[in-house]
Amino acid sequence: MPRRKTPEEMEIGERIRLARTLVRFKHSRAANYELNDLLADMTDDHALELQTGGLKQLAEGTLEGLIKDVADTADVNRGVE
Repeated sequence: MPRRKTPEEMEIGERIRLARTLVRFKHSRAANYELNDLLADMTDDHALELQTGGLKQLAEGTLEGLIKDVADTADVNRGVE
């Protein structure tokens, strides 16, 4: 059965949540800048293809390769420091 936490325990919990939020926000901001460049380049490439009458096709395994380059699943599973 849950017990009441002391004010000190509540404060420690709040500080931990704040630290987690700040770290996630920092990485989210960095990801936004990276995605801004990546998605702009992808959009420009595909727009050029459409203007020339085609649509760029992704080679087999391209997405899997991108995911492997971006995220080492072992790091993801254990948590990247």
